[in-house]
Amino acid sequence: MILRQELENREAIQLKKYACFAKDSFGRKYPQSHDEIRTCFQRDRGRIIHSSAFRRLEYKTQVFANYVGDHYRTRLTHSLEVAQIARTIAVALGLNSDLAEAIALCHDLGHPPYGHAGEDCLQILMSNDGGFEHNLQSLRIVDLLDHSYKEFPGLNLSYELRASLWLHSHKRQDNQYKTEFNQLNQPPLEGQIVDLADSLAYIAHDLEDGLRSNILQVSDLQNLHLWKLISHAPQTDFSGVKHQYRQRIGLLINILVNDLLQVSQLNIAKYNPKSWLEISNLNHFLIAFSPEIQKQKEQLHQFLFDNFYRHPKVNTITEMSKNILTTLFDFYLNNPQKMPPFYYNLIQKNPIKRVCCDYVSGMTDRFAWETHQEITK
Repeated sequence: MILRQELENREAIQLKKYACFAKDSFGRKYPQSHDEIRTCFQRDRGRIIHSSAFRRLEYKTQVFANYVGDHYRTRLTHSLEVAQIARTIAVALGLNSDLAEAIALCHDLGHPPYGHAGEDCLQILMSNDGGFEHNLQSLRIVDLLDHSYKEFPGLNLSYELRASLWLHSHKRQDNQYKTEFNQLNQPPLEGQIVDLADSLAYIAHDLEDGLRSNILQVSDLQNLHLWKLISHAPQTDFSGVKHQYRQRIGLLINILVNDLLQVSQLNIAKYNPKSWLEISNLNHFLIAFSPEIQKQKEQLHQFLFDNFYRHPKVNTITEMSKNILTTLFDFYLNNPQKMPPFYYNLIQKNPIKRVCCDYVSGMTDRFAWETHQEITK
């Protein structure tokens, strides 16, 4: 049997000096004894996968609502794809793949129903009360809202993972977390990997979903530099069915990952960090794309924004979600006792608007719609 200590010894041999080592973790907010079999980061991964918030991602919109089709991405499949890419990059760079995977699996836990339209709505509703941002909500979920244990609130995840969630956000305003993570400017390399893997995954897979839906056509893509790089890949699969884009999207991901690996290796070699804490003091990421690929990636993202995310077939949920979430938010604000007891009890120590936001943002698309139907009968 391979026990935790042996796994930690393997990390000491196999990982680079600037990786996050499980045995050197700063631990958990609420101290616990070590698991005999799993490292602390493997334990984090298990807690995330078994959490209610993770299961709910299956019914949260990525671009298309869950009911539109069986093969389009949801928040759950997106998170799994980010985790796969992040783990691959981490292994190639000699970093802690368990930590990178765990960060990726929970980085979108805070997304509300109805995708970015839902987030925009909650940002408006909370604009005068601390705002709403899904990255910070992910941290709030793992620290408080996913109440799976009697011994402590939340999932009690490792410091390194929680710091990566905090630093993944661009709106770090919560004073509690500022105090805890104030000494960090950048996340560890494992957290940086997830940040880049996230953007890599969603532009590649949203492109595939756009083509699958016929909202985007191959003829629309001819001026995109990244598409030209993969245009030689076959668009007919072994069965003879045309317009299959998986091989092209796979090639696109390979191009982006290889570029990221080459540039990141050069950046790491240039700074030669001795530990992840040394990396955290820098003013920029060491995990990065080359300027050329970054520019081409931004071009593709802008194309998707203009021609896919704003398409009427995609935006049909925008007004609907605004109406549903606003109605739900106002209902619970005026009837807090209608929330489940856990959320109602949170009002004793949290502003009521924040608790209403917590409850509504945690809903799936389906549950939000069903609840809206019930309260508006």
